Amino acid sequence: MVYSSTVLLKLNWEIAMTASIQHIETQVLSLPREARTRLAIHLLESIEERPNMDPQQVELAWLAEANRRFRAYQAGEEQAIPSDEVFADLRADDR
Repeated sequence: MVYSSTVLLKLNWEIAMTASIQHIETQVLSLPREARTRLAIHLLESIEERPNMDPQQVELAWLAEANRRFRAYQAGEEQAIPSDEVFADLRADDR
């Protein structure tokens, strides 16, 4: 079977990238937890699509959401979760 030079270049590039990614992954996993966390956050932020919104619009949207949740709580449509439960769940997620 004969492969074009473009196909061979692509295959070589994919093999090289896989090796590079594996090397980077090994190095990153050897970092302390805090450094891995910062890196993970940075990587996620680099791929998330974020709308270009005015900070004031973001604040107004959060206020509207907080009001919606509070009204739902007052109407008995939502239940409050004790803070110690919330923080215990967050700590468990960190493990």
